[in-house]
Amino acid sequence: MQEVTLENIFNILLQLKEDTNNLKEVTSSLKQELINFKSETNHRLGTFKQELTNFKSEINHRLDNLDNELVCLQNSFTKMEYEHSKKLDLLLDYANANIEKHEQYDKSFSQIDTKILNHDIQIEILEEHI
Repeated sequence: MQEVTLENIFNILLQLKEDTNNLKEVTSSLKQELINFKSETNHRLGTFKQELTNFKSEINHRLDNLDNELVCLQNSFTKMEYEHSKKLDLLLDYANANIEKHEQYDKSFSQIDTKILNHDIQIEILEEHI
């Protein structure tokens, strides 16, 4: 064991002072590294935040475009649906008119057939009497 003398205490105090100074330097260095790290992290977070904002803006812009295109497609579809409905109604009207005309022709042909048959009978009767 070492003897406790003033000189030993003084040396120990000097050593403690030197160790304290070394710790201060290390602490200061660590503090500066933390400040640098914080600054770099904040910069990266700021950049990342800006990239996210830009990405969100781009996505919103694309979604707006898609919404506009969807509205245009819906409008086009509604217009085509309306136009086709009108065309189909017109075709059905023509088909009904054609059916009525054919029924009238069928009646006329039936009447003509009846008249021809009656004329044939009359001709036969006349020929028999001649």
